[in-house]
Amino acid sequence: MKLLTVQDAIAKVNAWFHIPVTHDVIHSGIYRNSEPNQTPYYRVELEWNKQGEPALDDDGLVNKQTIRAELDAVSGHMIAFYRHEFRKNGKDQKAEMDNALYAVVFPYVLQWIGKLGLPISESELELKRKQVIDGDLYELDYGRQYAGIPVRNFGTFNIKLDQAFGLVHLFCRWDACIFDDRVIPIAPDAFKLQFDSKQLMLCYMRMLSSEHPYYMWKEDTFEAVSGRLVSADRGELTEMIDLQPTKPQRRQPVKFVHKPIFSADQYEALRVSDHVTEVDPCAPHPFFPVLSDEEVIKAKDIAVSYLQQHMSEETCQYAFIRKEGHEVARSMQGNRLQVEIQRLYNGIPVIGGAVRLFIDRDSWELNHVMDGLEFWKMASNSNILAYKEPRIAMEEAWSKLKGKVELNLHYRLEEGVPANETKRAILVYTLDCDWICNAVTGEVTKLALPSTP
Repeated sequence: MKLLTVQDAIAKVNAWFHIPVTHDVIHSGIYRNSEPNQTPYYRVELEWNKQGEPALDDDGLVNKQTIRAELDAVSGHMIAFYRHEFRKNGKDQKAEMDNALYAVVFPYVLQWIGKLGLPISESELELKRKQVIDGDLYELDYGRQYAGIPVRNFGTFNIKLDQAFGLVHLFCRWDACIFDDRVIPIAPDAFKLQFDSKQLMLCYMRMLSSEHPYYMWKEDTFEAVSGRLVSADRGELTEMIDLQPTKPQRRQPVKFVHKPIFSADQYEALRVSDHVTEVDPCAPHPFFPVLSDEEVIKAKDIAVSYLQQHMSEETCQYAFIRKEGHEVARSMQGNRLQVEIQRLYNGIPVIGGAVRLFIDRDSWELNHVMDGLEFWKMASNSNILAYKEPRIAMEEAWSKLKGKVELNLHYRLEEGVPANETKRAILVYTLDCDWICNAVTGEVTKLALPSTP
């Protein structure tokens, strides 16, 4: 895969925009995407600042004279642009843009799409939001759709213009893909006939701050034409954790050396050397090196040792639960790995109650612990002392919920496609239902998330 050079990227930006002669390039480089399978696979970063100006202002923010541009390092398309001189010091005053003004602004949006050569068809733009900011900036947010059907992933376009319709800010994520006009989805009512009580799962829900368990829908995704399962919203229990282990590896002392989960220097691992002009997008990702079986076992042993020494007084059970796309132990940036442990009460998982441990791969020291349940207790000022056991059977809950199933028809871009091939947009149904059943009282309600203080 051939890369654009930094010099070519600078030439492109200069052709698109007026960069003042008073500004110098203060940062440039080509970086790999922080997510291994996400486009753009590589991008060029460029920043200009006025000569003699510091990088940061007195408040520690990016200097207002700074101009930043990001380009896809393969296609050369603009993916982001920022002019910090338009940043407000106080809170923005936003108002809904009326239709008459939108009719005036929209042609300029199309002009910018054409001028920058963005791979966006006007027919695929789905307006999400139109606002006037402080009376002098126009901000528009678009999603992606095809033939009136939304594209749920890899389709977002945000643009902000000044009163002269000059570009102030832009962000574009618009993957090339192939749509098939010939497919006809199964009718929703017929599609729903395949569901039964197995489409429900029983859990405690941290965000409800409730001691009751609930039956909720597994929000699976299916091909809308064939009915084939594409993505499963469920976990696979791989191990119930014994907090009285006999293996010495699971009773080892755990050394805690605190380090932040993310730091700026980790980002430099994504930088491509200046002399590199071609890359392999399938090469091992610096943030996600492959873990050996021995490393996974060692990480789990450290996790169990930590639980045994620091969290064994809790009344819950702990388990390793694998989820689609998320292994129990997985590598991450900074040459570390994280281990996720799920809490269960009465053998029932707590949604949002996981414990994550971050471990250094060289020293095997524990660097950080994130406890979802403890965080929620502090944020919501609630503490549940005892979780009730369910009284309602799943079949009874199904009889109450089956008439409320909701399907969302949309396009989803296929995954796992080689970088040199164009993705297909697959027409899918996602089971997207907010109705839940209280497993103690049998009450059926529509999920509404409480506000956090």
